[in-house]
Amino acid sequence: MNKRARLWLSGGVLLALCLACNASVGSPRAQVNCEGQGDHYACTVTHTSGGTGQVCWDIQATCANGTLATANSCVQLSPGQTITHNVPTSSFSNFTQCDAVSTLQIVDTTGT
Repeated sequence: MNKRARLWLSGGVLLALCLACNASVGSPRAQVNCEGQGDHYACTVTHTSGGTGQVCWDIQATCANGTLATANSCVQLSPGQTITHNVPTSSFSNFTQCDAVSTLQIVDTTGT
């Protein structure tokens, strides 16, 4: 095999290895579900794709009296991992003005 053919073959092997590495690298993505537990919300965070990193999300609680209470939370997550993270109601903006939560949404889930 001549030098040019070996370089071309080596380059092809390196390209294939880089593509395989990139399949498991990147910002993590996760599914987040939160349930009220009295003085906190228990959020189950499940890694769905990407690599290890920080996953953040916002919780928006719409109250019966129209008040919007929000909180932000983040966790470190690895591939295949599912964890439960507690978000205290004291970390929500406007939560003291909320009479009763009528809807709860998870928005702006991001990974870095």
